[in-house]
Amino acid sequence: MELCDEEHKIISDQEIRKPINFGSNPADIEIDEINRKILHYIAIDARIPVIEIAKKLQISADAVAIRIKKLERSQIIHNYSLLPNLTLLNQISYKVLFSLHNLTKEGEKSFFQYCKTQPHIWFHSESLGRWDLEINMDIDNPKQFRGIMMDIKEKFSDIIKNYITLQVSIVHKFNFYPFKV
Repeated sequence: MELCDEEHKIISDQEIRKPINFGSNPADIEIDEINRKILHYIAIDARIPVIEIAKKLQISADAVAIRIKKLERSQIIHNYSLLPNLTLLNQISYKVLFSLHNLTKEGEKSFFQYCKTQPHIWFHSESLGRWDLEINMDIDNPKQFRGIMMDIKEKFSDIIKNYITLQVSIVHKFNFYPFKV
């Protein structure tokens, strides 16, 4: 289904894109063995039916649904993410790692606000270690990528010291809850 320009304005990325938060302070909730197993099954397949989880855990589907709602309310479960096969969509995925200097809170806020407004940038975060910031983007072609990077370098030349780009050819595993049950 293709959206017309007017529909696209109504359903903008900023209206539908929910931020992914790491390191928040979730409400107190007991992460017992059942909750750990629920998280494990959802991490493997976020669309797994509650009834299927219930069968695996030998508890009622209502009990599983209640536990999932508590995990969501306590923000232990922040999001359910889509990870499309970009090669089938004729898109290219890039990760860009930035080393910064002269960074102020205003500069950081401005950079992150820029990332939020760019439809091709779907992830951005602060990093520890050699690289200060990272962004992930999915684009249509290398020329489009170069244009985005030129725009970033022009707008943020005062804080970007260095950067590297990594082209992601295939994602073999994407699981933020890799713990075994």
